[in-house]
Order: sequence, then C-alpha cells, then structure tokens
Amino acid sequence: MSADAAILSALRGAGPGGIAASDLAARAGIAPDILRDRIGVLSRNGFRIECDPVKAFRLLHSPDRLMADHVVACMGERDVVGSTVRVLGETSSTNEVAFRWARAGAREGTTVLTEHQSHGRGRMGRSWQASRGSSLLLSVLLHPPGPPARQTRLTILAAAALTRAIEGLVGEAPSVKWPNDILVEGRKMAGILTEVCADSDGSCRAVVGIGLNVNQSEADFPPELHATATSLRLWTGREWNRNEVAARLLVEMDSLYRMMRRGEFFRVLAQWRERCATLGESVTLRLGHGTLHGVAEALEEDGSLLLRTAEGNLERIHAGDPVPVRTGP
Repeated sequence: MSADAAILSALRGAGPGGIAASDLAARAGIAPDILRDRIGVLSRNGFRIECDPVKAFRLLHSPDRLMADHVVACMGERDVVGSTVRVLGETSSTNEVAFRWARAGAREGTTVLTEHQSHGRGRMGRSWQASRGSSLLLSVLLHPPGPPARQTRLTILAAAALTRAIEGLVGEAPSVKWPNDILVEGRKMAGILTEVCADSDGSCRAVVGIGLNVNQSEADFPPELHATATSLRLWTGREWNRNEVAARLLVEMDSLYRMMRRGEFFRVLAQWRERCATLGESVTLRLGHGTLHGVAEALEEDGSLLLRTAEGNLERIHAGDPVPVRTGP
C-alpha cells in the first residue's frame, strides 16, 4: 500500500473524530514533514481534509474520480483480487490491457480500471457503451485452477460478487440473467465478459471484465436503451462514489475467489442460484444459427445451463442469449 493509500485508509477509519498528525504519519510510515506534503497532494486531487488547531486530521470529502490509491484505501485486507490496482484515463479495452500486462508478467489479481473505453466489448462480439466518468469499467487478471474449459465458472463468480457488493451498498440485491447480465426490475445494470488464454503447460490465465452503470441519468443512455438499461443512481435515487463501489466489488470477488481456490465453488454457485432470474423461467435461447425453446431447469458447476425442451429433452447449453417468453398481455 502506498503512503497516500495508507493516509486515506487511516483517515477513513478515524471517522469524524479525526486522527492526530503523529499517528497518521506513523500509520503511513512517513515523517511528519512528508505527511504535510502528501496531504497537500491529496487536497489538490480533490480530497477535502481538515486540520484543526490540535493537529487532528479529518477527511470531509472524497472525489468520485477514479484513483488507484483511493480504491486500495477503501479495500482494506485482500488476498489476490486487487493485489495491484491501476487506473487509466482512457484505453481501448480493459480486458485487452489486462492480457497485455499478463504477457509482461503482471501478478495475479492485478486490476485495471478506466474512465473511458474506446472499444469496450461484450459477449458474442457486441460492444459495451458507457458514458465517460459515470461507469465502473474494470478487468481483473486471474490464474484460476483447472483447465480453460472450466473457467466459465469465473463469470458465475463475478455475477455473485456483483450482486453481493450491490446488496451490501443498497440493502437489496439485483438479479442475474444467465450467463452474464445483472438486472434491476428487468433492466440491465451490469455485464461481465470473461476471456481465457491457455498456457503451454495446460494452465490458463483469465481476465474477468466488468462494466457497471453507476451514476448515469436517463439522459446518459441513448433513446433505444431507455427501456432496457439502468444504473445504480437511477435505481437508488442518489449518486455513488465509484472508488468505494469498486472496492466493495473487488473485496467480494476476492472472498469468492478464495472459496473457489479451496475447492468450494459449490458455495459460490449457491449464492448465484439465489439471485438468478433465469432458472425456472421459460426462455428462448439465441444460439449460433438458430434458437432453442424450453424451461431453464438448473445450472451446472461449469456454468452451463440445463434446458428442458418441449419434447422433454434436457439440453446442456454453454453459451447463449436467454430472452424470457412473455405470457399473457
């Protein structure tokens, strides 16, 4: 943790009572005269930090602009996910950046966030559009156990982490539409794109990309998406600090990833099933060159969906776009 991240972490932990300058410098591992300089840098970056006559520092305001030190300060202890956090002002795709860093030797858990993607991607070759400075766009580099074919589980893990993080912030959990969408009242708030690269020794590297609509108003979405897209702000009626939202998400991902590495993916899967809006529904799956109709019956541990067709056959589907079948008016 950098000195600035340590300072922010200590200020956040101190609350309204503040923290003495000597204690704050000790927590950050720096000399008192250096502390004053770092407080100045943080102030110029948008943090409002008060220092009263008895030299107690208090954090009064945190900016929404994404900053690696701010995310780290909000995270606290973590095992793998978020081991390194970097923020880019703009990039083509955070997934592309994460794979490029992986080839250069980046450690597992490295996380890249950006304010804007010029070529954000979704599943099945679709684009992911997000207005600048209002979304959470991030990718996490992982070295998951098992062969590449099993890493569809990471999409399940990320969806469970997203719903847990949002529930922790809002007090209510959104739902999951298999395989990778997060919904609120039937409108999409987030999407997940997991990509895997097999190594020569049979192991693999995976990048989990997440796009979460945080502070968009309805005007930020194009007219054709008004009926199908939403944001955390539209749902809750308030704005959110994206650094704090990112930290909550990364902490939840880290917790679930530890379960997966311990061989307890069934626990992750159970949390996903609790929030799934697809299971038990009649759906039409768009697959490759056609469609398949049936009832979504269960989810397998590899992330595949078991679909019971009208003929009574049980089909295992590894990828597709489910669309709920409307009944009645």
